[in-house]
Amino acid sequence: MDARADDSHVLRTSLELDILNGITCVTDVGENTEVDRLCGHLCKGDYGQVLKTAAARNILGTDRDVPARQPYPDFLSRQVQEYLSNTGDDTACDTPLDRELCVLQTGIACLQMFVQSNWTGPPVGGNQTDILPQAYRQEQKDLLETVGQALTCDGESVYPLCSNLLYFLAARTLLMDNYHHLTHCQTASWWGLRCVWVHQQLMEESRLPSLQKLALKYIQDVTEKLSWSTVTAKEEVLFSDSCRWLQVLYQLEAGYTCLHYYQYKAAQEHFSTAAKLARLQVELTGAMGKRTRFQRGDKPQLVLQVCREGDFQLEQPEKGDAPTPKDVALDDDTLLNQMKLTDPDQVEAADLSSVEQALVLGLCINRKINNPKDKLTEEEVLAYVYYLLGQPRDWSVQTAALLLRSRGEKESSRKVERSMMQLQSLVDQYKSSTPSAHVRLSQLYSVALPPRWIMERELAQVLISLGAVSSALDVFLRLHMWEDAITCYQQLGRYQKAEQLIRDQLAVQETPTLLCLLGDVTGEKQHYEKAWELSNHRSARAQRSLGWVNFKEEKFSEAITCFEKSVEINGLQNSVWFALGCAGMSAQRYDVSARGFSRCVIIDYDNFEAWNNLATSYIRMNQKQKAFRALQESLRCNFEHWKIWENYLVVCTDIGEFEELVAAYHRMLDLKDKHADVPVLEVLVDAVSQDLQDNSGRPASRLRGKAVELFGRLTSKVTSNAQIWRLYARLHGDGHSEDAQENEKALQCLQKAHRCSTQTSGWDREPASAGEVMDQALLLAQAAMAVSKRKTNSTEAIQTLSAAKMALRQVGTKVRQGHTDAMTGQVQEDLAGRLADVDQTLATIQDLIDSLRS
Repeated sequence: MDARADDSHVLRTSLELDILNGITCVTDVGENTEVDRLCGHLCKGDYGQVLKTAAARNILGTDRDVPARQPYPDFLSRQVQEYLSNTGDDTACDTPLDRELCVLQTGIACLQMFVQSNWTGPPVGGNQTDILPQAYRQEQKDLLETVGQALTCDGESVYPLCSNLLYFLAARTLLMDNYHHLTHCQTASWWGLRCVWVHQQLMEESRLPSLQKLALKYIQDVTEKLSWSTVTAKEEVLFSDSCRWLQVLYQLEAGYTCLHYYQYKAAQEHFSTAAKLARLQVELTGAMGKRTRFQRGDKPQLVLQVCREGDFQLEQPEKGDAPTPKDVALDDDTLLNQMKLTDPDQVEAADLSSVEQALVLGLCINRKINNPKDKLTEEEVLAYVYYLLGQPRDWSVQTAALLLRSRGEKESSRKVERSMMQLQSLVDQYKSSTPSAHVRLSQLYSVALPPRWIMERELAQVLISLGAVSSALDVFLRLHMWEDAITCYQQLGRYQKAEQLIRDQLAVQETPTLLCLLGDVTGEKQHYEKAWELSNHRSARAQRSLGWVNFKEEKFSEAITCFEKSVEINGLQNSVWFALGCAGMSAQRYDVSARGFSRCVIIDYDNFEAWNNLATSYIRMNQKQKAFRALQESLRCNFEHWKIWENYLVVCTDIGEFEELVAAYHRMLDLKDKHADVPVLEVLVDAVSQDLQDNSGRPASRLRGKAVELFGRLTSKVTSNAQIWRLYARLHGDGHSEDAQENEKALQCLQKAHRCSTQTSGWDREPASAGEVMDQALLLAQAAMAVSKRKTNSTEAIQTLSAAKMALRQVGTKVRQGHTDAMTGQVQEDLAGRLADVDQTLATIQDLIDSLRS
């Protein structure tokens, strides 16, 4: 490539950056080209003017005099390819690079027009069909149905009330379907990523595999372009400090995309990279302040502190002051509108640019999603939100922050009314003429705002929590959100009306979704089956619903089949993978349950229930090492669930992880104060006493101190379990240790075990329990004799033996009284041998006592 061509590439890349900057076109290309004119319109936000240019009309085929013989999506795709291959008649763009840029800019204009129509407002003027050839304008009804079908993805259709959907079809065709032709455009993959994100928000299913695949591909492409190892002369402009803020924006957009598709680790990397690029340090800290009007003393408050590294500050083009969304005040007689700090200057609060604010918001969302849903997380999120609301600067960031606050406040009885009023204000601003669409769209993608119908849906859900179910119903009916409308009808007790609503819609047009909703209302399988057939076996929703019906009817094999068909179509349905695992366990098909729960934790790595159930499946399949690892992950996700700890304890016992067994038992005592699991403790004592090897080949005797500590803690809580005291004695050597102090402890444990056994009512009535108590008394006697022989003081030795003699005699007497035949005077055969041992041991003890006395 010669120097002139290389300079041309740099100039064209600068134009692309001007468009991303959203500022007045500042790059001088040296001539008034069509590319330059399109860039100027885009940078001013005149998206409609872009579509009126000769280049855009040529690309879209607006002026083509062709019959409408083929579907418009096919015509448009062919038209774009003809334009790029230079077979058209446009002379305004005479180089391949310029033609690609014109296609990119036209696609961007269509995308921004569509997003303005459905996300930000103000409403778009004109008619979307103005971009069509005349022949297609005459068949608008059939055309719009064709457009909707063309945007169907993985068997799922787009939201039916999207405005100006034709613009999005054009944007997708130009930016995604022909992406591989835009090889000279440095930002084509970035705009492709934005287009995928918009497409995903339109779908009735929140996550679709094919869109995920495209999104991750675009992220990889953009990341490679931002990598120093791939920099070329024409891309070098992307790395100047003046464009660093664009890299921050990209990292935020990629982070939100990864979060949406459960790619939490990748999302964390993107958000961390954004913070490093911006050189911002964001952390939570404490400060004294007040939250209520009548609070007397200051209390510690959680606040956000943001500071820059050194004197560095992101260079970002100024876009001038513009109105930001209204922040509705909290009208409460007790709570302050916002916390009042005792010394506001004690917390460092940097004056942030709009991109830096978007970064803080992104870090907040990432923290919220990755942390448990509890009071602490709510307080942390509010600290971020209050910081951002204290510096209103950008329309998109402010809207996102207010939306986040409203979502948190809808659960508070004192703040739910403010939540409703704030959401209403955010919905109403769509129709406002100020600020301009250009201002609203400047950072929309970096804060991942939802479309306006989702915001209205959230408003309706808050109305339900306030008891205004009828008002919420009106919203859902207007938005064609039939499932939510059905829920409202059911809350109002109008069950027949719910069914009639769906049947009325079906009379207009049968769709798989409506048929599934009818099945939900009536509970009849036939509607799901019809939906499955109508979708040409592509409706994941139909099979998912059929699976749940079969599961509730305990037809687990049929449920498994349905769930498998559903996830085959859409493998990102976390709840369906979980249901598949549950159905597999119920059907005792543990290979199926393991597969279901495995995929579930791949999608949502922090699902502790899925990890726990996966471990159970492995246990049933006798794969206990895998169960051990799965339970460790489950505990990482939920450290407080005693049932998981109990499962972990058992698995540790089974596989010989004795050190983990001790730690797990301590945790069980934290959660359940008097947890007694004798079989587990027996395995531990045997392992330590016999010096068995653990799962890693290490001797278990090294854990003796930890085991003694565990038994000490346990017996301080559980004082009346004879078996535990018996095991504690064995841990001390049963009185036969070389250590006299250990023998004393063992004897004390045996005495307590004996006391617990003999205090149990009716122990002497059953031969089995009577035999166990005699065995225990004999062990006590043996330990007492062993201890007495090591005593230097004869008086103490006699006392030890006398206590054992008394205990043994009482047991023997009780057993004889309860188990001697009155006619023959004979003791039951199965107890006679033990009684003989008792008598012999008593005689031995007496001899020892006599010997000591003499």
